[in-house]
Amino acid sequence: MTYKPGPCPIWGEPFLADIMPTADHLLRVRSPRAGGDYSVSQRTHVTHLAQLNTEEKARLTTWLIDQRSRGVDCPKVTAEIVEYVRRKSPLPAHERAVRLLRFTATKSESIGTYASIGVDDPGVLTWSESSTPDEADYLVDYLRAMGWIEGTWVATGGGKFRVTVDGYFQIAEQAKNLDSSKVFVAMWFDDSMDRIYEAGFKPAIKDAGYKPLRIDRKPDLNNIHVEIIAEIRRSKFVVADFTHKKDS
Repeated sequence: MTYKPGPCPIWGEPFLADIMPTADHLLRVRSPRAGGDYSVSQRTHVTHLAQLNTEEKARLTTWLIDQRSRGVDCPKVTAEIVEYVRRKSPLPAHERAVRLLRFTATKSESIGTYASIGVDDPGVLTWSESSTPDEADYLVDYLRAMGWIEGTWVATGGGKFRVTVDGYFQIAEQAKNLDSSKVFVAMWFDDSMDRIYEAGFKPAIKDAGYKPLRIDRKPDLNNIHVEIIAEIRRSKFVVADFTHKKDS
């Protein structure tokens, strides 16, 4: 089988993609607007992706970018994932700007060099969770106002920019949290909760692309109070369940 050109199942026209049917009846899609490869079934494509509005498509694209950053070569878009991103809140403007900053750094051939950035560039739209070039344009101005990039517009919707020293410092600070795929699970350590953890919390966290951690299951546990604080700080977020034994 070989790839054939066609519209991106998520974004449609005018964003073309390379599409290939796979042995397990999925479509493997290589889409610049979606930031790379992903797979989707024809049913999910027709029934679920077609129902997404532009903002929801941008959030799904963010999910794809984050999955690839965690080592998933070709994330699978399922009906459950589509519903997850529909319920998910948009990224805050600051986080979107930082993601665009990271993209700008990757476009530069070396530190200190200028890169051409167009606000209608699929990569710019993808990395900044932007639905329109106007949103990307605003985020570029945001980065300039923060002093994280410098440069000038050379044409309508485009310009040459480079990441500043402060910008690289911001990227390094954000990477401390972005690199973590761990989720800390805080819950009652009782045998009655094991089934709930194994059948509920654990698979749900894994399906979202993260690694669950229960402190009581960590090997070589020393001071539990110190370990809890340390692991929470190293985690992307915390899932807390407040079930406890009823007072007699």
